[in-house]
Amino acid sequence: MHPMPPMPPPSTAPSVASYATAYSPVMTTAGFMPQYAFYPPGMQPTPRSSMEPNTATAFQHLRDLTYANGNGFFAPQNGHHNGHNGHHKGMMSPPEHPVEEPIELLQRIQDAIPDINRLLSSYRNTKSKLQAREAEFQQMKTQHEQDLMHKDFYIEALQTQMRKTANEAAEESTKLKNTINELRMELGNLDEKRKDLEEKLEDSEKSNEELTQNKHDLEEEVRTLNTDMKEAQEAHEKECERREQEKVDALATQKREMTESFEEIKAEDEKAAAEALAAREKELLDQQEAMKNDYEDQKRQMQEAHDTLQSNFDDKVNELESTKTDLENKHKELEETRVQHACEVELLNNTHADHVADMERHWADERGELEQRITDKCDELAHCEREKQKVEEDNVVKEQQLQAASDGMRLTIDNLGKDCDRLRKTLHSLGEATDLKSTKGDPFFLDCFAQLSRLIVSLSKEHFAYLPIDPPKDVLSKIPQELPSFLDNTPASRELRSAYVQHIISKTLTYRIFHPFLFTLGKRYGKADTFFQMLSMDIRRKSVRREAFWRQQTLKAAYTTSDAKQSINVVAAVIVDEIIDHLKHFADPKHMDTLHTSVRKIVKLAAETWRLARVERELIMASFPAPDSEGTSNEIWEEYGTPKEGCVGSKEDPTRHVILRTFPRIIREAAHEDFAEDEEKALACTYTQGSVLYSDSPVVMARRQELARRSTDSLVGGEERPRSESRGSSRSDGKPNSPRRGKASFDTV
Repeated sequence: MHPMPPMPPPSTAPSVASYATAYSPVMTTAGFMPQYAFYPPGMQPTPRSSMEPNTATAFQHLRDLTYANGNGFFAPQNGHHNGHNGHHKGMMSPPEHPVEEPIELLQRIQDAIPDINRLLSSYRNTKSKLQAREAEFQQMKTQHEQDLMHKDFYIEALQTQMRKTANEAAEESTKLKNTINELRMELGNLDEKRKDLEEKLEDSEKSNEELTQNKHDLEEEVRTLNTDMKEAQEAHEKECERREQEKVDALATQKREMTESFEEIKAEDEKAAAEALAAREKELLDQQEAMKNDYEDQKRQMQEAHDTLQSNFDDKVNELESTKTDLENKHKELEETRVQHACEVELLNNTHADHVADMERHWADERGELEQRITDKCDELAHCEREKQKVEEDNVVKEQQLQAASDGMRLTIDNLGKDCDRLRKTLHSLGEATDLKSTKGDPFFLDCFAQLSRLIVSLSKEHFAYLPIDPPKDVLSKIPQELPSFLDNTPASRELRSAYVQHIISKTLTYRIFHPFLFTLGKRYGKADTFFQMLSMDIRRKSVRREAFWRQQTLKAAYTTSDAKQSINVVAAVIVDEIIDHLKHFADPKHMDTLHTSVRKIVKLAAETWRLARVERELIMASFPAPDSEGTSNEIWEEYGTPKEGCVGSKEDPTRHVILRTFPRIIREAAHEDFAEDEEKALACTYTQGSVLYSDSPVVMARRQELARRSTDSLVGGEERPRSESRGSSRSDGKPNSPRRGKASFDTV
């Protein structure tokens, strides 16, 4: 495993136009960017609010490609492309055949219907899981209501016990008050303190009236708070139900509109369909943003109302506490007065015993009147004390009730907040897939891609070491002009010929297998593959996890159908024929069977490995850019024919440039942050560094030296000497004699 250097994020979507312009791998040496290619810092794409011009152009190209010959390619003229008309670099001529009949187009749509059924089945499974999760939420809600009912019963029991304790305390207090009254009746000099007591009684009555009024106000506020809480809770529940219904309707509407849009894509112009999709996407985003803002406003209003009610409640509690403190101070003052009065009575009894004896006769006359008055005052005082005690008990009970109600409201708010967070997380988890498991590991793909590279290198060296005859001119015109001639059988020429064969095989595999979203669709369903690629990129821009889940489910459904194996075999056979058709002119006709077997083995390994790589949780990408591709860092690619420890050429040399690439660069992106615990995939992994041939590579320089020596020898010894020496050296190596060429070699021309 090779850790990747820092790179731009792979989730950035590439330009579809580049995908369309580099359509044929055998008609040009230009490479292809993967469907999830990244951009350098200066080439970031702009967010699109509508269909971009490049995208519209790409759709036009794809439409032309699909309706031309029924396979997405234009037929070559006279068996080959014109190498002098400017199209040998990948440019395609306009179609020369009429558009297909509507019946064949309907047959294509009918062939694509099973894929729609599989997507519908996946949607139904997800919907059933959502219904099961909603039933679980309903059960949790019922259990929560039962717990609240049990807590209410417990609170009522506590209130009953508190009332019983208050009654017992009142009885004991009554007994104590009777004792105090008996002691006060024995005192004879209460007349001097009578006025003070009357004033205090008046103050107490006023305080009692104020407390009674406060009690009624608090009860009214408590009722108002309860009513507001119930209304707010009912409004919140109705709002939640309305939002759920709107969400279900929006999903149904979105599904129906997406289905209609898909049908319209098959029949209508690609540009109009893309604009409809973009408008619908913007409308859904605006609706989602509006719903989110409404929810935040309602939540903020409820929080402000709760804060206001809480502050009012705290003020009332503080006011009750201050009133209670005043009553306690008054009670203490009365007790101190009584103690002081007892002390004064004892002092007066000791100092004025004689005076009392002299005044007993006078006191006896006034005793009856004073006793009657004292009795009346004591009754009034006792009544005031009872009222005071009753008010104190009521205040204590109300305070406890308010405290219990406040605690209940606070607990209810906390529970509602927790339930809201739990529901939000659950809904979020429903949108985000949780069953994202990888089927293979990095060692498996490292071994598979290394084996694929070894097979390609082995085939290029075993079957193309000897060139019996010169290829046709139309085949030679497709070879890069900067690549020296490799039509001789010298070691340097064989090495260059091997590199070109590796380039053709790797580019064909990359374009036909590694780049499409589902390579089993083939060239006939190019529009469907483009649609899936755009859909995957749109999902990936919103959520990497959702794209991984959707890609896994979609590709697993495609790879597990009854005809999946047959489709893979058909596509593999087409790719094998395409590779053989381009390389047969460089191989020995006597060994075409073994060449066909080796190519079939390579294609089979590439298809099976990529089929497993596409269903991995982390995205695996293959890049095979063109030699002059802008924004591609060639320093991270391995140089062909050079040990990994270093290269001969200087990377800073301005004349050093890429001629062709012999093997793609395959990487795996880093795991999503939710799967950071998986240390094996926390960092990105490079399965293959990719191989590139530079203009100053050792193989190229060696071949140029051979051609330079041959040019010098031809000037000295004649025009036929270089060719005979080349063939003579080939025969000296043990190769069979080749037929004499009737044309001049490619390097001589």
